[in-house]
Amino acid sequence: DGPFIWFMLGNAHLRLEAYREAETCYRKVLTLQADHVEACSQLGSVLESLGRHEEALAVFQRVLTLAPGNPHAGRSMVRIYKAMKQQRVDQ
Repeated sequence: DGPFIWFMLGNAHLRLEAYREAETCYRKVLTLQADHVEACSQLGSVLESLGRHEEALAVFQRVLTLAPGNPHAGRSMVRIYKAMKQQRVDQ
């Protein structure tokens, strides 16, 4: 089972909002190919959707390490920091 198949399966789960299944698939991709930028980025989006902000930030930081200046990762990190700040204000 190559990373491509797992990546495509993860994308299918993501489109269906089956986030936990998508997470499993993207993590499988990354065990097979640790520098798969797209899988890493999608994993960050999944974790954000699951409200696991700290984990998502770490994953997006990894995206930026693999692909400096990646616009999706940068925008996502800003959005997550804002959401985390709002959560602190709301508490």
